[in-house]
Amino acid sequence: MVFEPNGSFRRVLGRTGFGPGEFQNAWVIDVRSDTAWVTDYVQSRLTALPVLDELANPKSWILSGLALPSWASVRLQDGSLVLSSNWTHKDRIGFPLHRLQLDGSATSFGSKEPRYLPTQSRANLRSLALSHRGGFWAAHVEQYRVELYDQNGGVLKEYERGAPWFPPRSGPRLPPDPSREPIPHLSSIVEDSLGRVWIFAVVGDVRYREAFEPPKSPADLPIVTVWDRYFDTIIEILDSSTGRLLATTRVDPAILYSVGMARDGVLVASERRLVDGGYQAVVWRTWLRK
Repeated sequence: MVFEPNGSFRRVLGRTGFGPGEFQNAWVIDVRSDTAWVTDYVQSRLTALPVLDELANPKSWILSGLALPSWASVRLQDGSLVLSSNWTHKDRIGFPLHRLQLDGSATSFGSKEPRYLPTQSRANLRSLALSHRGGFWAAHVEQYRVELYDQNGGVLKEYERGAPWFPPRSGPRLPPDPSREPIPHLSSIVEDSLGRVWIFAVVGDVRYREAFEPPKSPADLPIVTVWDRYFDTIIEILDSSTGRLLATTRVDPAILYSVGMARDGVLVASERRLVDGGYQAVVWRTWLRK
């Protein structure tokens, strides 16, 4: 849906179907200027939807083997898109990052030894953020490791932190269950206007057992309904030039997404379940006190 700056509804983009501008599973990965970029992993397709011009035709590219929605994406200065996704095409499989040009061509990179393990699908996922240097940051979801890439996919910097609350792990990722502690992961990364890198990592809340919906029958699987009780968030700020830790703190909300920039800091979001069963996004402004 498209809304005016004052919040009033303007129109709906796309519809259900298999034709141009139609989707089976729409996943918006980027909105920039007058275009919304949408992936549909059911149809293995990327579509550029005109947001403002209702008469303009959408443009689509086939992305064979795009098995799941993209975990993260950034749009570079030249207009190309970088996706973090498990893309199972024979030329893409095992690589964590994929750069899509506007002519439909693609380049995969981000690993010296690409490999894909279906039971460890998150091992290849990255959180992404634009850098003021013209490239982008990639944070490993299941390791405390961040990399700075140039626009062509070359690695400029690599930082790895041995935080005691984020131990190395391997093996399949188990679903949430009240019988075991939550597994930490890096949920978001942002570079602020001063060039500092903000890392958001979710870790187990001491109240995690209270986060689950009571089962209606013994056969029901555990379902997390209160993420703020399942996860806390550790926020850390790194010097982008040296990797030095500038600040660290732990907060109660489970911060799951970055939203944008704010003066002297960044905007991030958590989720809150409503009484009617729906969800509300809660936006937080974070900044570093002097």
